[in-house]
Amino acid sequence: MINRFISGALLTVFLVLSFANLVRAQDCDIGYELIYSLREPERPSFTVWESRIDEVDIQEGFKSAVLMGNGHVYVVGERYDEALDADRTVLVAEVKKNGRKAWERRHSISGLKNVVKVLRHGPGAYLVLGNRVLEDKRKVLWLGLFGRRGDLLWEKEVRDENSDLESWDIVSLRGGESFMVAASIKKEGLGTAQSAILYTLSKEAEVIGDRLIYTGFEGRLLGLDVLPNGDLLGSGYSYISDGRRAGWLLRMSEDGDIKWQHQFPRGSAGQLHMGKAYLSNTILVAGTVLPNTKEGHRSGWLMVVDAFSGNVGWQRYFTSLDMALSAQDLMISPDGLISVMLDADRPPRPAFSRQPQEDALSQEYIRLVTLTPRGAIHINDAFLSGETADAYQLLEGPNSERIMVGQAKFSQSIEMPGTDRGDGTPEVEIEKSKGGWLAAAVTMDLYDDPCKQPRRFLP
Repeated sequence: MINRFISGALLTVFLVLSFANLVRAQDCDIGYELIYSLREPERPSFTVWESRIDEVDIQEGFKSAVLMGNGHVYVVGERYDEALDADRTVLVAEVKKNGRKAWERRHSISGLKNVVKVLRHGPGAYLVLGNRVLEDKRKVLWLGLFGRRGDLLWEKEVRDENSDLESWDIVSLRGGESFMVAASIKKEGLGTAQSAILYTLSKEAEVIGDRLIYTGFEGRLLGLDVLPNGDLLGSGYSYISDGRRAGWLLRMSEDGDIKWQHQFPRGSAGQLHMGKAYLSNTILVAGTVLPNTKEGHRSGWLMVVDAFSGNVGWQRYFTSLDMALSAQDLMISPDGLISVMLDADRPPRPAFSRQPQEDALSQEYIRLVTLTPRGAIHINDAFLSGETADAYQLLEGPNSERIMVGQAKFSQSIEMPGTDRGDGTPEVEIEKSKGGWLAAAVTMDLYDDPCKQPRRFLP
């Protein structure tokens, strides 16, 4: 009896001490700057569903998507011949909740060079932004309104008679009553230098205002977002006095008046692709950094900054020994978890490399890294499709799935008519083509913050 009592007491003391050590082991501090080196994935992560559109003799790719009222995905992209510098065709499709295609439409647009983004435009209509080159080689912005079943209702242009324009992003203002487009403008006679310009458009895509943003050096706004109070967040890059490209972030009123702006020089070059309002009056931004050393590859970049000043709270870098990484998009869960979509590309192999040639043919893939509010990696997923995969947008699905929108390269075996391999079967030719690709990653489980400080995100 005494031995049992002693054993029980020792077990209780052991459990109490173990729990105390576990609590002390939980690091609730926020590291200002961390570098995560990501190893190549051994196997792909599971998806809820995947969908693709591809044909052997043509290249296709999805660029942007929105949720429809029925929970399906309305996706837009391009069809083009990679060997020719020809006009691109707009690809529009509806994808059901299980990944099956409901319908697909194609529209030839004269001079179209690329599709940028799609937004909802009232009930049953969708506004698509792109870039177009006119017959006189003038570059203009292109906007098309598409119906519920992918029919083209009308198309408009935004042009500057003495300049070339190129669009990068578009957001909806005041519930869709107007829109703002981030573009770059290149004036005639000024070489290749470009400045950022914002166009305010009516619901009918007519220009009702514009604002040129010039820092003294070349700069572009690559992303726009609307903050909870109606202010606008612009992210991109601008050059600094030593000639480096630096990340550029600015907060503006709806009229384009700048409240604050910051440049963020990192490595030999850096740029910010997009930003979103985060928790506790902070802003989350994502982009890309090039290292100072010639041996390094492009790295993904994530920052939390103060919403009122733009000062950095913490930042994270994502690197790989074999892949070039770029943070393309973000998704934020209600509990503060951050999903960062990293596009992983294999950089060109140097001629003197001793690595075997077959290593250069390894698959390119998409990383979906989930971080806690303090910037610690919670889950690290990788998604592969075909031989290469590229993603441009991360869309929240009807059940909080994380839907990746992009393009993948596939191989198909084509039997050659009139040929014989000697056994009565025709010869087979392998054809490779790029196709539009959607993949839904699983919904994130609710995150119970062990530090119990759900509103502490800055040091």
